[in-house]
Amino acid sequence: MAKSRKWTDPNLPVWFDGTNINEAVFCDEFLSSHKIIYSNRAFFTPDGRVTDDLPLRGEIFERLKCCAVNNIPRKVSNILEVMKLAAQVDDFPLLPDRIHLSNGTLMLDGSFIPGKPEIVRSRLPVAYKPDAPKPALWISFLDGLLYPEDIVTLQEFIGYCLIPCNNAHVS
Repeated sequence: MAKSRKWTDPNLPVWFDGTNINEAVFCDEFLSSHKIIYSNRAFFTPDGRVTDDLPLRGEIFERLKCCAVNNIPRKVSNILEVMKLAAQVDDFPLLPDRIHLSNGTLMLDGSFIPGKPEIVRSRLPVAYKPDAPKPALWISFLDGLLYPEDIVTLQEFIGYCLIPCNNAHVS
């Protein structure tokens, strides 16, 4: 009895042998073109923690559908599980000297780095605008609510809420 031979076509992806999809090779290729890690039971990208994996599943499906054989939803789930292993890193460090925003990273020294060059734990959906006008309505509201020295304290408190730091913690 002759063995069924798997054909190789140079136009097919390297992770597909004509019959089967190699999940590990697929993950290697996918991770080489995407900035993504897996830590603390979640995927992280330059946009922050991935809270909904449906877009990731959709992108995997789009790549697989050219070679769809059968059981595609299960194949996508298997690939996500393999990707968790392939992208696994130890807990990545907290960086208390920066706030990640939608258009870049604001350093606590006042400098700004545009773009999203690194994988982060979270990114606030707010754009940094250095030439933005003073928030007159907000300042007026605070003036009517708090003493001037309390406004500074509130601003400091809100700032500590934005960075992973407990320098102001009193034991």
